[in-house]
Amino acid sequence: MHVGRELLWNVPYWAEVVMYLGALVVFVLVATDLARRIYMYRRGTTAAKPKDRLLWRVRNLVVDGILQRAILRDRYAGLMHLGIFWGFLILFIGTVILIFQIDLGFVFFSGDFYRVFSFVMEIAGLALLAGVALAAYRRFVRRPKKLDTRIEDYYALGMLFLLAATGFLLEGARIYANGFPSWDRAPSFVGYGVGKFLSLFGDKAAFASFHEWEWVVHMALAIGFIGLVTWTRFLHVFTSPANIFTRESKPKGAVRFVPNVEETERVGAGTVTDYPWKDLEDLDACTRCGRCQDACPAYASGKPLNPKMIVLKSRDIMRNRLSDDPDPHREPPDLHDVIEGDEVWSCTTCRNCVEQCPVSINQLDKIIELRRFLTNEGMLKGSAAKALESMGMRGNPWQLKQDNRYDWAADAGVEVPMMALLQDPDELKPGEQHPPVEYLFFVGCAGSYDPRAQKVAQAIVRLLTTAGVSFAVLGEEETCNCEAGRRMGEEMLFQVGGSALKETIDQYRFEKILTMCPHCFNTFKNDYPQLGADWEVVHHSQLLLSLLQSGRLNAPAAHDLKVAYHDSCYLGRYNGVMDQPRGVVKSISGAKLVEMDLCRENGFCCGGGGGQMWAEIKIGEPVEFMRTQQAVDTGAQVVATACPYCKIMLDDGLKHLQLEEQVSARDIAELLDGNVEKPPAAGAARQRDIQATEGGAVVQ
Repeated sequence: MHVGRELLWNVPYWAEVVMYLGALVVFVLVATDLARRIYMYRRGTTAAKPKDRLLWRVRNLVVDGILQRAILRDRYAGLMHLGIFWGFLILFIGTVILIFQIDLGFVFFSGDFYRVFSFVMEIAGLALLAGVALAAYRRFVRRPKKLDTRIEDYYALGMLFLLAATGFLLEGARIYANGFPSWDRAPSFVGYGVGKFLSLFGDKAAFASFHEWEWVVHMALAIGFIGLVTWTRFLHVFTSPANIFTRESKPKGAVRFVPNVEETERVGAGTVTDYPWKDLEDLDACTRCGRCQDACPAYASGKPLNPKMIVLKSRDIMRNRLSDDPDPHREPPDLHDVIEGDEVWSCTTCRNCVEQCPVSINQLDKIIELRRFLTNEGMLKGSAAKALESMGMRGNPWQLKQDNRYDWAADAGVEVPMMALLQDPDELKPGEQHPPVEYLFFVGCAGSYDPRAQKVAQAIVRLLTTAGVSFAVLGEEETCNCEAGRRMGEEMLFQVGGSALKETIDQYRFEKILTMCPHCFNTFKNDYPQLGADWEVVHHSQLLLSLLQSGRLNAPAAHDLKVAYHDSCYLGRYNGVMDQPRGVVKSISGAKLVEMDLCRENGFCCGGGGGQMWAEIKIGEPVEFMRTQQAVDTGAQVVATACPYCKIMLDDGLKHLQLEEQVSARDIAELLDGNVEKPPAAGAARQRDIQATEGGAVVQ
């Protein structure tokens, strides 16, 4: 008994000819349009070519592009997309296998191979239909706010459904017309069932004729679908994997470097062709899934920024301005015609949009390019502009005197050695050479000038002294590293000011740089190598935990204190330092660590990054108020931080909520220093409210 089936059974010869001619036309159309798009991307400015870290790129492509790891972060959407992606891919591969069997003379479509092949194709078809059903329910019934439904979405789901449904209908008609072969019962269980259903409505001869015309319809749908793939949302079948593979390999925390910035007249993106080619490729890869929108704290707080719309507006402009046949009677708009300044300046640079994107789009890079143009054109006004000016003129954004930079040390209670005095050649005896200190403690502008952050710097030097750590500070030689300036778009300020600070630091001998500010930590670690720096950088949370683990520090008792730790974006999401601060909190006897719903990689921003410490965006609810409420809802008595910006913003949030008497914001160094007392007990009603809140699971 021959187990198998005749390929192209009951298909007219003319239909075969049309199929092959159609396939050839479709291949030419798709290849031509993809080539046109590549040419369009190349009209952007130069950027690094994806020639480095090949194994890393292949891994990203396999893990995120094929296995869909990034998409599966959202379980519902991930399973939906897996069904559609793998279902369609397996059906496509199966079709290619059939072409090899028909045209190249291979004979393997029989026996066990036929059974396995048929079963796999049945499962793939069901997976495709299930994925389409889940997508339709989500988009048209649940209708989450992040999804903006367009006509192309109806087309996409409708075409996928028709392809799968007509495929099963075609199979059922064939099985019925061939008398229900016994070997098709189990492997082709869906088609067999469809055939049984069709048998209720006519005889075999009628359905043989039906099969012939149904095959033509199914073929036309398939050829039309593939022919239009680059003109519909299915374009991302090509652009998303390509975008994942060509992802820029610079560190997460690094901003793109502008070479010869002092000689460059036009900095940033004023027109769409000012975007680097990688940004233009990003634009075409967007699937409008809305995950970046959901993750954006600025959007959540009612501000004008929506990172998804930054991408989509830029994409519309790219396609209008860079198309082969623009409207000669109308000058198409450009970036700053449709992207408002308030959108660009609302960004806190928290980077959550980038982390959540399943196809590796970097929305943040585009926002910084837009900021660079606005700043270069003198369009940044108000307190943010004054902060930038002060960075350049006074070496700090607080607009305070450089002479006062070392004043915080007077109240530390211990000696705070300065690098210049420790390593002054004039102080050395003949033949004597001072060994380098282990740590250059870079205090930063917040620790030097803000009274709340000064307490953190003082706690750190007391802890270092207690542990016997060799360290020194720059004192009045320290200047701003211009991190906030760079992220507000002032690249020249960063490069000029950063180069001068690098020269100051390089004249001294030390092993590592210690920072208390995640922004300083990130910029020294990831931005300053672009200026030629080669330093090992340590954040104080990392050092304090290692001192505790080695026994050089002993943690104090905290008397049953409930602590919620807030992840700094620049420490956690940018650099993966999440366990160390929590380790410090958990080392304190009697302290109970509770987690907020949005924590670690999904942490919600404090609202102070990206220059927001000095900006004047008064639209919507302040981000810091929202984050403070999230912390308070855990029932914590202390909100712990490892960032001076976060501490300042959370302090403001507690004052706004009028809870500063019940809850305090403290740096982990302050907690470890033992200078924290349990806040006064709240009233009974307040305690009941705290106990009723969700998301306060204790982490032991």
